[in-house]
Amino acid sequence: MVLANDANAIGGPVTVWQGTLRVGSGTSTSTDSRLNANGDAAVHVGPLGKLDVVNPVGGSLIIAGLTGSGSVAVSANKSLAFADLPAPATFEGVISGAGGIVKSGTGTQILAGANTYAGQTVVAGGRLTVKSAAWAVILSGGGVDIQQGTLRFDYTGGGSPVGTVQPLLTASYNGAAWNVGQFKSTTKTSSAGLGWVDNGTTALDVRYTLYGDATLDGTVNFNDLLRLSQNYNLPGKVWADGDSNYDGTVNFTDLLKLSQNYNQSMSSASPPADAVPEPGVLAVLAVGTMGLLARRNGRRR
Repeated sequence: MVLANDANAIGGPVTVWQGTLRVGSGTSTSTDSRLNANGDAAVHVGPLGKLDVVNPVGGSLIIAGLTGSGSVAVSANKSLAFADLPAPATFEGVISGAGGIVKSGTGTQILAGANTYAGQTVVAGGRLTVKSAAWAVILSGGGVDIQQGTLRFDYTGGGSPVGTVQPLLTASYNGAAWNVGQFKSTTKTSSAGLGWVDNGTTALDVRYTLYGDATLDGTVNFNDLLRLSQNYNLPGKVWADGDSNYDGTVNFTDLLKLSQNYNQSMSSASPPADAVPEPGVLAVLAVGTMGLLARRNGRRR
């Protein structure tokens, strides 16, 4: 089946049990193509089915999530976008082609197949979860641009990818430019970039967040200051320890970044503007940090 004039083509559940549903050669003036225009259900591609994203209007086919175990092909310079999922959706099939994928809006899309698509992965909202078979396209393929939201590496029942992810993030930081390597952020500001936390058992999250957000909860507060103070002037540290600039040491530079965002929270709607710390805030944080350091050193004696 071919959807040629495909803007807002179908408003409801879509299932491809077998054969191919091809979206392309659009002639509409709409800015994008949508299946499930009302956002009420995911597209299901059965084991004998295929979704072929050839030339959707606007270059992107937007669906409300993807489930099943069939196959998906995305043509060069095109993308398959998962937006506003009402419930987590898991796709166990393979996404191939020269194009890429986008996770935007709310909700969680889970990819479990050994994807081979060559284009970039974009996280612009919500959560994109990739299981181990789906890591390669991000870690050694087209990479990812995290603009908002969270990329989760799910390693339930296996080993954490921290040994690969951590050095890649360090290389991509590039003086807070986030413009090289596998992990990019085209929405970065002087206040926000990419942070990460590994829970040590099932998942490693990389999130677009404020510098200083050591706990990766989207807010910079006393909990983050406490983390930083516990690791102050210590080498071999990572984001979760308070190292916001990826140099492996928690020091005054990290305290300054935290102070610029203290008591601030991420907005899911838009990136934060560049921030300048109030002198009073910086002074209070510095005094507080020194006090916590004194208490820590006192306990060591």
